[in-house]
Amino acid sequence: MKKAHAAIVCLLLGTTMLGGLSANAAEDKTATGKVTFTRGGDEGNNGLYIESVSDLDFGSQVISIQEQNYMTTGNKFEVVDISGLYSGWNLQVKQGAQFAANGSELNGAELTLTNIASDGTGVGTAPATVASSVKFDSMNQNFPIVSAEANQGKGKWGFDHGSNLEVPASALPNAAEYTTTLTWSLVSGPA
Repeated sequence: MKKAHAAIVCLLLGTTMLGGLSANAAEDKTATGKVTFTRGGDEGNNGLYIESVSDLDFGSQVISIQEQNYMTTGNKFEVVDISGLYSGWNLQVKQGAQFAANGSELNGAELTLTNIASDGTGVGTAPATVASSVKFDSMNQNFPIVSAEANQGKGKWGFDHGSNLEVPASALPNAAEYTTTLTWSLVSGPA
């Protein structure tokens, strides 16, 4: 009987000790990981900016009494949107004035940006609207070239294009270097 009683006491003590261990187990704790992102870019551009644009060099040409078309290829422009807002953007370009040299204009000449297309370097949803070409038939007027709606055109987007300078026979330029200025403008917000 004493053995049975001793066995019951051992069983009760073991159960109590095991129960006590589970009752005293440590509680689970959680931790939080976090990161805060701020707009990229310089203070002046709020993370939305034109990264680069190509100069257009039509080379040295012989004066002609016939209409001429001079072309360039391998031109590029790039837009970056790391604003964190991604509300869309519109890229425009204008030709400020006719090609000129020493006060003499290249009368009747027309510049066209051609074969405009994404170079495939962008990530995410591409801008919705890309003009296939832009003909500067009016001076000092903005022409839309690429438009991104909200949540499109995030990150860096590059575009390739060619260009064509059509010079009529009547232009008869002087022997000089003729230049013009293209001004690229980037406006935030959908079109």
